[in-house]
Amino acid sequence: KIKGTVFTNPSSGEEFGTIRAFQSPVKVKFFVRNAWKPFAEDDCGNFFAISDQGHVGFWDHETDSRSELATSFAEFCTHCAKPKDVELKPGQVIATWVDPDFKPEFD
Repeated sequence: KIKGTVFTNPSSGEEFGTIRAFQSPVKVKFFVRNAWKPFAEDDCGNFFAISDQGHVGFWDHETDSRSELATSFAEFCTHCAKPKDVELKPGQVIATWVDPDFKPEFD
């Protein structure tokens, strides 16, 4: 139900990356040390995890830090929604680059 949605923190308004299934095995020491179980990742390689008490947290791979997002999975889900559309104006994008390994047929 939550795949493809984004979580928005109700107190700060901070929007987290699009929630998706794991792209690779989770081998992060943080989860082993702290008894948190990851259940999804965002589009930047960060993880959403649940504690033994049912709290939902977010682990940032760049800072190796965790922040609590909700006191239950149900509460977490109430703050998940489809991402907002991004509208670009003509001339707003100067250049783009696509990794050729992403879609080889674009070459």
